[in-house]
Amino acid sequence: MNQQANKKSHFKKSKHKSFSKNHKKNSKVEEEKKGTYHVMFFDSFPAAKSQSDQILSACSQCAQLNVVIKAEGNMDDQELLGISDNIKVFAGAAWTLIHERRQDEGWYDIPQLIK
Repeated sequence: MNQQANKKSHFKKSKHKSFSKNHKKNSKVEEEKKGTYHVMFFDSFPAAKSQSDQILSACSQCAQLNVVIKAEGNMDDQELLGISDNIKVFAGAAWTLIHERRQDEGWYDIPQLIK
């Protein structure tokens, strides 16, 4: 019976060490994903595309650039997404309102967890 008790406690200890090691590893990965978000607003897709040089320049200063376009359209627009890997496109009045509020509240001034 004592041998079984020892095995159980040994199992618990090794499981705890594994959890601790994985937790540290996951925390490090999460820390690396933290960064700054920036936002750029445009009235239309053609207006955004005409500013591709400025968009690329802004990408070098942040972990993710949110390109927000007031007009409805394709948020998977390959021409805009192809400028840089860290661009996300948001289109339409609702997304514009959300990102305007984020900007007003200082959300873009604080490093965020990048997903």
